[in-house]
Amino acid sequence: LGLAQLQSIYGVTNDKKERLSKKKSISILKYLDRSEIDEVDTAYSYPINIDLFQNTKKKIFFNTKISTSEIKNFEVFNNYIKKIKKNKNIIIKTLFIHDGNNLLSKDGVKLFNKILLLKKKKIINKVGVSFHNYLNLKKILNKFKIDIIQIPFSIVDRRGKKYFKLIKKKKIEIQVRSIFLQGALLKKINSNFKLSKIYNKIKAKNNIDRVNILISFVLNEINIDKIVIGVRQVSELKMILNFSKLKFDKKIYRNLKTNDLDIIDPLRWKELNYHEKK
Repeated sequence: LGLAQLQSIYGVTNDKKERLSKKKSISILKYLDRSEIDEVDTAYSYPINIDLFQNTKKKIFFNTKISTSEIKNFEVFNNYIKKIKKNKNIIIKTLFIHDGNNLLSKDGVKLFNKILLLKKKKIINKVGVSFHNYLNLKKILNKFKIDIIQIPFSIVDRRGKKYFKLIKKKKIEIQVRSIFLQGALLKKINSNFKLSKIYNKIKAKNNIDRVNILISFVLNEINIDKIVIGVRQVSELKMILNFSKLKFDKKIYRNLKTNDLDIIDPLRWKELNYHEKK
């Protein structure tokens, strides 16, 4: 479960720019507690309240992200990690470098070495890299020892597919995010013509049908190990977890694929909120 929506204004479909209340956040985590999900995804830049996890019944594997720019304030970040580890219900599994392409910079190398030290000290279990695009992916995979990569992937954004064999050959776990394109494939964004148009292309009878179509496409890709999903209410989480794996005419998939960055790169959307932007 991605935690960006919890107690922040994250998400292109959050048009009212409303923060999720503590009560609603707790209700989502309570339902999570009863589900088979035991891993959550967040980032240092997201204002998540760690205390929300105090009452969870099971152990939660916590993945978080750090930006290359944080190398100058690494001690502050270390304090953030220490605070998380005080919660006995949380196990920090993976620390991702948020802006993967910056790994090739001087600060990127310094940050990677600091993260490796955290792994050596068993403060974290794995080292991950999050990519927005694939400009330096091959070079980075050849230069750095990475356990997990996280990339955007969906029925419309399939840029990562041609790299799957290379990634798996190096025995790296693949996590995908944005399978709903930050919700733009689930809720029509009328203020963005291109997003609205791609939404209309998905011929779904209702929301459940639409969720099934989007999830089933990703699950049909055998190289993907984990999917990151985000929700703003319990009913959304229930709908996603009760999906039906469907088989579809390949023509439907083919017609939805696009390389238009104005659609598949959220950093280009004017609707984005503060901490999503570069």
